[in-house]
Amino acid sequence: MPNNKERLKPLTPDSISVGTSTALAVAFRYVRAGATFINISENFISIRLDGTASVDMYTGITLTPGGGTWTMDEYNLTNNPIYVKASGANSTLCIQEFIT
Repeated sequence: MPNNKERLKPLTPDSISVGTSTALAVAFRYVRAGATFINISENFISIRLDGTASVDMYTGITLTPGGGTWTMDEYNLTNNPIYVKASGANSTLCIQEFIT
């Protein structure tokens, strides 16, 4: 895993439309050093970090509607693919990923 004490480089910010089926939000990335996820929709969005392509709503990390935010840092970092699922269709999730 990368040493997060190095200077971080932000990737281009992204937003994805999340629905009621599990979807890939962020692919595996060896040099990932952190990320921020912001739910700007009117629905809940649940996040699964262990790389399993199946998300159960309201388990693990669940972002509340209208700005619910979670930040991945050096203490909860994973390089696994990150999957998401929303409580309603067309839920927008903003993502800012950082690499070393």
